[in-house]
Amino acid sequence: MINVIDFIIRTHLAYIVTNGGNSMDYQIRQRVLKIADIFLSDRSTVREVAKKVDCSKSTVHKDLTERLPELNQDLYIEVKKLLEYNKSIRHLRGGEATKRRFLEANKKRNYSA
Repeated sequence: MINVIDFIIRTHLAYIVTNGGNSMDYQIRQRVLKIADIFLSDRSTVREVAKKVDCSKSTVHKDLTERLPELNQDLYIEVKKLLEYNKSIRHLRGGEATKRRFLEANKKRNYSA
């Protein structure tokens, strides 16, 4: 009788060999490419993409920074440029969000007075 762990390891190794050494699941590869496409076409943030594809920001970030380079290096370069741009202006976006919250709070105070 084959040990269960040994069976899993053999099955996984056979999967890696038949997939050209790439152990990334087909569904994950499709998700990574979809996320990259949405990210670049909408020029959106990681948070916005995560909401659109219904997964966590951590997953989106990992897909874009770790998994995408294995799949498509040229696409990764474009994604990396947008990630760096978003990082360079995040202090401005944070300031805008604070300003919006402050203005909304003032509106509520003025209406209740």
